[in-house]
Amino acid sequence: MPESVFEQKFVPGHIVQFEDEKVFLLEYEPNFKKATDKKDFCAKVYYETLFPSASPTTPISRPSNAPTNPTTPGPSEAPLNSPSSSPTDDPTYLPSESYSSSPSDDPTDLPSLSPSPKGRCITLQEALIKDNMPQSSSKCVSPNGATESSFIFESSQAESEWFEGFPGSSEKYGSPWFNLEPYVFNARMVHQDPSVNRTWTMRLGTGGNIYSLVGPMGETVSPQRRDDSPWIDEVWHSVCSDPLKNQQKHFMIHGAGSYQYDASYGQDTGIPVRERPFYSPSLGKYCHDEDGECGFAAWPQHGPIPTGWESTVINFNRYKNCGNGVIEYTSVHHNNMGNDFWPARIDNPLASIRFSNLRDVVVTDKKDGEEIIEPHELGRYDLDVAFKKKATDTLGYITFAQDLPSKNTGKYPLKDGVNIVIHPLGCRNGPPDLWGYKILVVMCRIEPTVEDNTSTRAALTFRGTPKPVSLPNVVFKFKTYGSGAYCRPFGSDVMCRLDESSMNNYKNGEGNANIIKFTSVYGATFTLTNGVKNWAIEFNGIYSLIYKPGPDSSASTVNSVITGDPLAYTLSAERPPGAGGDVHAKNGTPQLILHIKDTGAWWMYFKPDPIPGVSDLGAYMNNKFIPGSTIEVLWNTGMPTDHNTALTHVYGNEFSRVRGLTEGWPLVWVGNANEGTKPRDLNVYSLVTTANDNYEGGSHYYRQYIIIDNFVGMSEKAQSWVDEVITDNYTVKKDWHSTPVGQTIDLIVSNGKTIVAKIGTNEESATQKVCSGSTTPNVNSKALFEVVCGDASYIGSDPYHFAPNLQSGDKKPYICSNDNTVRGTWTLLGFFPDSACAQIETGYTFDQTECI
Repeated sequence: MPESVFEQKFVPGHIVQFEDEKVFLLEYEPNFKKATDKKDFCAKVYYETLFPSASPTTPISRPSNAPTNPTTPGPSEAPLNSPSSSPTDDPTYLPSESYSSSPSDDPTDLPSLSPSPKGRCITLQEALIKDNMPQSSSKCVSPNGATESSFIFESSQAESEWFEGFPGSSEKYGSPWFNLEPYVFNARMVHQDPSVNRTWTMRLGTGGNIYSLVGPMGETVSPQRRDDSPWIDEVWHSVCSDPLKNQQKHFMIHGAGSYQYDASYGQDTGIPVRERPFYSPSLGKYCHDEDGECGFAAWPQHGPIPTGWESTVINFNRYKNCGNGVIEYTSVHHNNMGNDFWPARIDNPLASIRFSNLRDVVVTDKKDGEEIIEPHELGRYDLDVAFKKKATDTLGYITFAQDLPSKNTGKYPLKDGVNIVIHPLGCRNGPPDLWGYKILVVMCRIEPTVEDNTSTRAALTFRGTPKPVSLPNVVFKFKTYGSGAYCRPFGSDVMCRLDESSMNNYKNGEGNANIIKFTSVYGATFTLTNGVKNWAIEFNGIYSLIYKPGPDSSASTVNSVITGDPLAYTLSAERPPGAGGDVHAKNGTPQLILHIKDTGAWWMYFKPDPIPGVSDLGAYMNNKFIPGSTIEVLWNTGMPTDHNTALTHVYGNEFSRVRGLTEGWPLVWVGNANEGTKPRDLNVYSLVTTANDNYEGGSHYYRQYIIIDNFVGMSEKAQSWVDEVITDNYTVKKDWHSTPVGQTIDLIVSNGKTIVAKIGTNEESATQKVCSGSTTPNVNSKALFEVVCGDASYIGSDPYHFAPNLQSGDKKPYICSNDNTVRGTWTLLGFFPDSACAQIETGYTFDQTECI
């Protein structure tokens, strides 16, 4: 084999073939290509393994341009801890390329970086994504025919029930949200399983991140109740932070896109982000159902905008269906060459969990096993009361379950002296937006009691017990009003005049909410289905019975009955159908009891669960909790364990050989965002790690797993995948770091102004190429982009080429300075020496459908 081939192919992290033996070269060895007997030279390395056995012998020192005293920031502003100033450089799980499950029928003696089934068209974008990825786990084998993917948008509103947005707001933010989903949508993956508990549908955004994940429990991603970031903040994505730059001004690169903060320009300047968010642009994608796999490249954007910081990060994400409800989720964050940014903190994932569908959090501990955290026990994510734990101290996974059996039973502890009795005015729907985000709140007027204005996320049950039936011990007789009628309308009610002299001036301002039947001595009857509001109330010496009419008890109907027989009527009663019983409020209450001192009114508030077939919950509660009912507040019992389905994230717990990792990290962090004046139906979950070698040329990768299945057996299933997790941080600027060695890319001018890419050496590329680069980064290259804004195109290393040049220094890639009617599109073409492709910088377009 020629010496040049040895130099190119025999590098750390690659399998090399010697006759009938495969050897995985684990260590950097500069003398390898000079060895006479290559096979003997490899005697010290392990066979068929993907893990290094020893630390490099070369002395390790931090390059002079790297930060020396980094700090690791918190999720938004303040740093939490200080990572080590001397992070380990001990190499760990080496990145290798993703090999096809159906390789070529004509294999070479050395593996291809982007192998594919024979006859499949491989695009440049697929090769770029795969060559920058670590290998998929050998345990992750996609079942035949179980995966269906699509790049064609179909609304998910029906199954995901996204929040409609803020159409009444002066800001609007692009409401309703379902009009914005076509802009965020990039691809859909569906897994059909023999068990419905393991069937899922996943939707990926342009940032290559999960914005919807539907399982047997329903949509698991928050309904997007934050008002300035639909499918930007409350999704599954990653956030890269520079702890040094972040101290000057927010430096947080969001995998999903930018908040809708920038209101500094109008329609004449560009498409306002408050009307259409700037989702992180896609740089390329592929899906292959036969492999159960989709891959994405994206240019993640700064969350807070406007900002003067550039985004220098390129994200690669791969999702593979491993079957049985398991999804392999692999991400790579590469910091492009040519900058002084240091995105050393990575929240990956920063995930959104829909609280109403996955209420309980199950965390783990190596010593104590699993612990269930119920909703009211989970602290706010942005406060110190949130759950935080070193991943190394856990079993390597976290689970979110539907509604496990409650730890508590019986009465919920109310303030001493609280006694809840329903007032005659009963229950109704609360005003819309009383507590923001159009959360449905039912309010019931209650008799005076002790005020208890506490709120709780605890799952509650409100049990109504109607007041025992007690009827007046009096015979009712009627007489006419001056109009000659016995009964007449009284606002929305009906009043019937009583014969006070025959009833001994009987007065009773109370009522009865049961169904009341009046029967005369001669057999005439009428029934008041809505009960009686006032038995006998006096106005100016006139005594009247007042009731709320029903379909068969209008003023005219009852008047006609009494006209024929106005004499003695006795009473009987029965409870209305459905009166009394339990109402579940798994989302608790925003304020249990409120005393409005100006009016003297007392109110009970709660958020009842949706009831199938019931569109008006206020009316339903009014019939269930009839006046006089006593209300008990109980702990909700939850669902039987085996009725629960769950979502588990497997993040691993062994990181001793990971480079660039601060001691004590990654950190498991979970808390609620469902309190306050604007509850978001959201638990925030983050796996916070560090990548201290992520200065220019650095890459961080993480292979993790998501599992959807029944809660029973989930623990064992999750633990079986913990050892498949791999992560590491490497940089092309350290020559002893093992980095993926890519394939040569030649860009060729075809058909005038069209550019196509070819990989590998061939006649066409040798004679027609304009410039050459690589599918993977190296120290002498930068990412090369095609940027298109309207009719103008650019090929070069500056993704901000068409952004306006502002005096403020703000970077606004969401504005095309040459065309204010469009947003730009970006495509990654590989990694090329700076200015190598200057010949095709303007006026040329890339054909990304061309097979390489």
